[in-house]
Amino acid sequence: MIGNAKTTMEATVPTTSPQRTHTRTEPRAENRSQSAVGWRCVQAGLWVASGAQGEPLGIVSENWGRGFAVTTAWGLDLGLHATLPAAKTALEQSR
Repeated sequence: MIGNAKTTMEATVPTTSPQRTHTRTEPRAENRSQSAVGWRCVQAGLWVASGAQGEPLGIVSENWGRGFAVTTAWGLDLGLHATLPAAKTALEQSR
């Protein structure tokens, strides 16, 4: 998520009454240990990560044919990763 956009994670909870069964939707409790990370592809091969308050977290850049390089907003090199999801995870877990 970028900017002020918010998402609501919901869980389906089955409920019963004497005559019928129905479902209601409730917001899922957030895991407070992990903040939301928003990703934006700013150009081919370059993704920028932002925190929940819009603060910069780092970038993932594709090294064509070699993998995905991860750098934090503070310049820390988190290495080269084989896939984009692995690179994004590395940056998200470095917080």
